[in-house]
Amino acid sequence: MRFAAVIVTYNRLEKLKKTLTAYESQTVPFDDIVVVDNNSSDGTKEFLAKWNTISGNTRRHVLLLKENVGGSGGFYAGEEFALTLKPDWISVGDDDAYPHNDYLEKAKSFIKKNKDGRFAAICGKVLNIDGSIDLGHRSNFVKSPIWGYPRVESKEGDYSKESFSINMFSYVGTFMNVDALNEKGLCNKNLFIYADDAEHSLRLEEYGPIVCIPDVEILHDSGQTTAKNNQNILISWRDYYAIRNQLLLFWNRNKLATFYFVRVSFVQCLRAGFDGIKLFFTALWDACLYNLGKHPIYKPGFEIRKK
Repeated sequence: MRFAAVIVTYNRLEKLKKTLTAYESQTVPFDDIVVVDNNSSDGTKEFLAKWNTISGNTRRHVLLLKENVGGSGGFYAGEEFALTLKPDWISVGDDDAYPHNDYLEKAKSFIKKNKDGRFAAICGKVLNIDGSIDLGHRSNFVKSPIWGYPRVESKEGDYSKESFSINMFSYVGTFMNVDALNEKGLCNKNLFIYADDAEHSLRLEEYGPIVCIPDVEILHDSGQTTAKNNQNILISWRDYYAIRNQLLLFWNRNKLATFYFVRVSFVQCLRAGFDGIKLFFTALWDACLYNLGKHPIYKPGFEIRKK
């Protein structure tokens, strides 16, 4: 079996260096590592130009995008290129996700032992920087038409099992079966950011089961730090994409849950006053008309803070 890793980066050079060190220190090496740079301006391009010339057990590939097309555009480009390398499985992760040194070894062992399982994807356990489990990365989408939020996060008890079933994963520490990608497609590159991995996982589930393997571990240096730094932000560009993309996701699979999500999102946007209400209805309108891609106003840098 051949394994390729796809890493998407944007202006986080120091974290990218740590990430690449982790991928290159695997007890079982990847066959290929593909780094997609979303038009960084912090020296990432220059670093990758040197990194790409170093030879070793793993082949190195760099894709330099001409503009920041978001996580969804970056992962689409990386997955599309990785398929040309003829792997059997593709691992996806952000530039702030550091896999344990036996990450691939344990994933590969599970796949070999369960080769008749027709898995669409297998996922690892995501750890916060303090060592706690980030439960939100592995979840299940409740498809029955009940009133309420349809996404149910994994529980801590799940991680005491050898494996457990999910149907919604994040792009942090996930291996995707190339046969499933060829049959169900790559991620939707037009979502820009947020819910691209959730939408993709629900499509891949149509191919076969998705499971989380707790022994496969990856450290995510993001969630807790980001939450602490964003305490004074009432609303930002991220909220636009989270609302727009999740509305699309919910409407296609759970109509009643969509209305619940609309109500909750609107209440949250009210905190920012008129600007928040405007953002909410723009996201709602664009979801209804399927206006995707990067919004000219709600792009990285837009935010409303507490006065």
